[in-house]
Formats: sequence, C-alpha cells, structure tokens
Amino acid sequence: MQSALYDLIEPVSSIFAGKRLIICGTLVDEQLLKLAAQTKRTQVIVDNYLCASRMAALMGQQITDAPEQSFNYKHLSVYYSSLEKILPNIEPSDVLLTILDKSKSQNQKILRLLSKKISRGGFIFTAGANDSGGKSASSLLKEFGDPQKSAVRRKCTLFGVSLEQNAATYQKLQEITFKCGGFEVKLMQDEAVFSKGRVDEGTSMLINALSRKRPPAKTALDLGCGCGVVGLSLKRLGLKDVLSTDISASALALTRKNATLNSLEVEVRSADMLQGLGKFDLIAVNPPFHQGTAVEREMALNMIREAPKHLNEGGNLFLVGNSFLGYEEKLKEQFSSVVCLEKTSRFCVYQAR
Repeated sequence: MQSALYDLIEPVSSIFAGKRLIICGTLVDEQLLKLAAQTKRTQVIVDNYLCASRMAALMGQQITDAPEQSFNYKHLSVYYSSLEKILPNIEPSDVLLTILDKSKSQNQKILRLLSKKISRGGFIFTAGANDSGGKSASSLLKEFGDPQKSAVRRKCTLFGVSLEQNAATYQKLQEITFKCGGFEVKLMQDEAVFSKGRVDEGTSMLINALSRKRPPAKTALDLGCGCGVVGLSLKRLGLKDVLSTDISASALALTRKNATLNSLEVEVRSADMLQGLGKFDLIAVNPPFHQGTAVEREMALNMIREAPKHLNEGGNLFLVGNSFLGYEEKLKEQFSSVVCLEKTSRFCVYQAR
C-alpha cells in the first residue's frame, strides 16, 4: 500500500516536470524518490537513517553506519545528513518540497534555510498529515507569498506558494549550560533534536541517577543520543569509551558539535536502536515516545528484550520512561535485578542488571 503522503503528491507530480527539485523535511517514505522521475534534477535531504537505507537500496547502493553519506544515480542525489552540514552543497533549484514535522519551529527553520536555494518565481510546497500541521501550513508559507491549497487526500494536505519575497533570516538557538552532579556540559541547540532552552525532565533525571550511582564501567552506549548530553555526562563521570548512536543525522551532527564544544571524545555512529551494535558495560537510554504512539512503545519494549544480549556480564541498563508505560514489568522479565532509582509523577529511572 502506498503511503498517504505519496498518494497526496503523486497525482499532481507533473508540477515538478522539467524542474530542479529539492525534497527535505521529515522523510520516512522511500517512495518519494519516484517524484524525481520527471524532474531535471532532484536533491533529497533525509535525516532518518532507516529511510536513507531504503533509498540507498532503491538506488542499488548500500549505506554504512557513518553519520553523513550521499548517494547518486543519474540526475538524483540523496544526502543522509543534517541540513546545516549539507546546505552549502545544495544546488540552486526551482522547487522546494518540504515534508512537515509536528514542530512548527523545525518546519520554519527548513523553509527559511532552503528558500535561499530557490530562485525568485520558483515554488515552495509543504506536504503533511492534517494532524501534523499539514492543514494549517499556509501560515508557514505566508512570508514567501500568497499560499494556495494544491491537494487534499487521505487526511493530508499539500500547499504551494510562488516565491515572491525573501523570508526572515533563520536565527540559530543560543548555547545553554547543563549542570548536574558537580559537573557541567555546554550544549548547542537544534529544534530538530531536543527541548528548546533546556534538557528535558526525563533525560535530566537519567543523568542525575547516573551521577549519584556512578556505576563501575569502562564501555558505555548512549542509545538514541539526541544532543549527546548523556554520553558527554558519562565522559565527565570518568567512563573511558562512550559510543553515542541515533537514527537521526541531525542528532549525530549535534552530538559531534557538543563533544567538540566540551573538548570531550565520544564515538558517534548511526544505528536503529541496538541493531548492529556490540556489547557494553553500560547502556543509558531515554526511549523515544515523543508522539505517544503504540509503535514507539513497541520499539522501546523490543529494545528492552534485546538489551541483555548487548551487555557484558554484570552490565547495567539505565532507562528512564514515563511511569504509565509499563517498562518495569518488561525489565523484570529480562533482567535479574531491577531497581527504581528515581521517580516522579511523570518519570521513573530504572537500573536493570
């Protein structure tokens, strides 16, 4: 079955014919590569490692676990990269298609940065599920011109605007300082990666528990590293070897920047949860549950089932999660010892040995 977004855009894809097209945003559907068929040139910027893997396969190529990669086939280029990293290499184009994220500030960032690559009189389109901002996306496009609804299908909406004026300049977020357990970590920010102006409550609780427990370990995995603050905190606590992994190219790029900012050395690698990873003395994780979906909960539960295979003897999993998600029961099924280290009305930090 074709995805809702592809079903939305494909019937009107003739608008891209003979044009130079940029596709960016929250891409999780490799079918969108088909939109390149009639174009003169298509550049795709994808942040999601799994989607990038599937796109590479469609192009007859294979992805590695490197944080940044590109794939080329005839007039099509796919970049698995953060937007800021690849932006200088993106060629000027006629049309921008942005697949919307639930974060309005993230959508605005993408539109403002990539609109600079679109020639005056070119077009900017937004596509998204109605409950993810697709229905109200005209408000994002007003700073470029007079937006028009181009298509509606399967609870998704496509808006378009002819680029008549330049948008406001994108302003980067200011650096913040996170303090915990007698140490501090400086952090650059990115709307695509973590809470604006702060480290979220669950992650703060996880780091605080690690700081108080200070478990004996040499090798550690910061799983789903986000901005990298957990892995960098583990380095501050004296762990020798820390691997930070994520499915997001933006998260990996930000983790690298923050490691450099703090003069700390961590290894950074792309990964889909624990797939393809080795064994560690310690795994620290705040599992994804940003959208509150059953799929994300199942991802976390599958990670709990797989975690013992990725821990050395006597190793520990440190996990923080919403109290209502039922992680404790699943942890007790897989581990010999499970302790709640810290708990609030919203979150609980578990140590599973």
